[in-house]
Amino acid sequence: MISEADSSDPRVRLLTQMKQMQDAASARYPVPTTPEPSRDEITTWCEATPQFAKATDGCNVELDGVCAHGYPSWLIMYGLVADPNAL
Repeated sequence: MISEADSSDPRVRLLTQMKQMQDAASARYPVPTTPEPSRDEITTWCEATPQFAKATDGCNVELDGVCAHGYPSWLIMYGLVADPNAL
C-alpha cells in the first residue's frame, strides 16, 4: 500500500499510473494467446524503424495498435503507451 509520503514521489506516481493503465487494458481486451515478450524484444520494437510491436496474439501492430482480431500490442497491456480505446 502506498502511503501519503510515497504518493509525492514522481516514480511512485508513474508506477501507480502504469498499473492502472495495465489493469484497464486487461479488462478491455481478450486474454493474451502468446507468451509475454522479453525486455530485449520490447527494446527492439521501440528502436526499430519503422516501429512495430507484437499484439498479444502474435500479430504485428503499431506500438499503440490493436490487431484486426481485437488484441492490443504488449506495450498497451504493460501500460507503456496510451491505449487508443481508453477514451
